[in-house]
Amino acid sequence: MIWLMEQPKRFSNRLPKRSFCISLKQYRYILAVRRKPYIAIDMLGGAYLPQSIEPQLNTIWAMTDFTAENGATHCVPGSHRWPWERQARSDQFCQAEMSQGSVFFYTGSILHHGGANHSNAPRLGLNLTYCLGWLRQEENQYLSCPPELAKAFDPKLQELLGYTQGEYALGYYSDPLDQSGTKEVIAPEVRLGRTPTQLEEITDLV
Repeated sequence: MIWLMEQPKRFSNRLPKRSFCISLKQYRYILAVRRKPYIAIDMLGGAYLPQSIEPQLNTIWAMTDFTAENGATHCVPGSHRWPWERQARSDQFCQAEMSQGSVFFYTGSILHHGGANHSNAPRLGLNLTYCLGWLRQEENQYLSCPPELAKAFDPKLQELLGYTQGEYALGYYSDPLDQSGTKEVIAPEVRLGRTPTQLEEITDLV
């Protein structure tokens, strides 16, 4: 599935806050060079998950204009329904051309690749991907944003990074130095110096 949102003022998500988390955050800097494209599928779990389960949602935020000349992202609409072995023809690709400040949404099972930049300036993009809360994230957020950094974040962002339980008995931790036996099941938020918030919906993430 594919969406293109021009100049979004608000990105609201009505999913339960613990059902998904940030999988990857990456700044892309595409120089003015020619290169052979690498066609990718980002779906976490790959062919190990049934095709009916889409575990990942990707976004690319345009920090500069994305044009055909500077290599705007190529994708194949409808390829999320294809069998794994199917190959795309060149005429099945389209480009996500968009103005600076826009965002391109596509699910993890969409065939896509970055285009070659034939302009005289770099193309800049911010790649944020989200996965189901019970899956291992592509980027280890707990090392990229350890508790000493994450504790200064807004609670909503902490939870998006994974500093909350995805569900009952999914994501708690134990104090390795505790000798009393009373700290075997602790909510991740405690490590950040706060108590867990009640289950509620996240809105206005951006």
